[in-house]
Amino acid sequence: MIATQLAARSAIEALRSGVPSPHAVEQLGTTQDEIREVFEARFHSMLNDEPVDPLVLSASFGSGKTHLLNYLSAIASKKGAVTGIVVVSPEMPLGNPHIVLKALATSSSAPGYEGRALRELAIKMRTNSTSWAAVRLWARENKLHDRVAACLHAFEEAGADDELRMHLVGEFEGNPIQLPELRAKLKEIGQTTNYDLRGSANNKIAHDRLAVLPQLFRTCGTSGWVVLFDECERICRFAKGARLKCWAELGWWQRAAQKSGARLLPVFAFASGTIEEAIKTDESILSVRSGNLIHDDFNAMGRDGLEMIKRPMRLTPPTQDQEARIAARVREIYSLAYPDSSITSTPHRVDISTTIRSEVRRWITQWDLMRHYPDYRPTIVEEKIATDLSEFEAEIMPTENPEDD
Repeated sequence: MIATQLAARSAIEALRSGVPSPHAVEQLGTTQDEIREVFEARFHSMLNDEPVDPLVLSASFGSGKTHLLNYLSAIASKKGAVTGIVVVSPEMPLGNPHIVLKALATSSSAPGYEGRALRELAIKMRTNSTSWAAVRLWARENKLHDRVAACLHAFEEAGADDELRMHLVGEFEGNPIQLPELRAKLKEIGQTTNYDLRGSANNKIAHDRLAVLPQLFRTCGTSGWVVLFDECERICRFAKGARLKCWAELGWWQRAAQKSGARLLPVFAFASGTIEEAIKTDESILSVRSGNLIHDDFNAMGRDGLEMIKRPMRLTPPTQDQEARIAARVREIYSLAYPDSSITSTPHRVDISTTIRSEVRRWITQWDLMRHYPDYRPTIVEEKIATDLSEFEAEIMPTENPEDD
């Protein structure tokens, strides 16, 4: 099977199942031109080391949010950025920065590489370069935790010790190096008293590790770090304490991206009509001021996060002309996947309103039947199934983050 046919079949199978794949995203593109233009403008600002506002997207279920996120990721990758996509869930609670760090480190990839971005790029890092010196200076100016600064120094002095370098790469990815090993290296280079490694619990310095990652990527010639969060509406089904931590994390990402030179562009996708009640409830809680600086800063970040998601860019349904072009493109891909098939055009539905995802699956189902039974012209009857959501228990998140490693 030739590569073109294999890629086409991969795209069709992804579209049939409703799960985006790189082949499907690349070959279909998007009709969300306004969002694409805003994303590219903010990406350009990031390249110029300007403050950037995170991009917040909203659409109904099945309208193509995940497809769009993958498309934006592909755009960023082609422009030389490291990209990472994670899905918010009970296993990946947005309110726990250490877990978010590990998830993003695992999912992020660099252009031209298949594995984890930092591990793949680490072999290209030249610690005797001006770009590396800029990272050390950036860490000092932004007052990163001494442990992060110490690891940068130790990495610079590691030389040909590849094992130590990989342990330090794990540190930046959220898999901390053992303190005795780090202290031994600092002692070896005469830096034991220059760094205070106390109070270095994972959750406390996860933000510093997240902030330094795009700087490390930058030293290897990439243009920045684009991080995309899908299904953020699940936050609303968490317990109150976990929700508040999520809103504060949204506020932290906003602050991080708005720093000059951050080289960071976050994107958040929500299902529309799911967060209004949670915003109304939690806004009143986060508006309380206690006089405790740490608590009040947490609440301020939470309010910033809630304000940010109040103004999303909404995905627009495709027009009939756009849907016709999508149908023609999917039909073209299907013909490449199954060159011996004889399929006809599929008319636009006027009897029932469905999502574009449902329409694509309908087209493929009809073409499958035509391919297997050339003389048969199917009549497909659809009806809406109502589901009583009260039958299902809501996902409940613990109010406290898991203990640090």
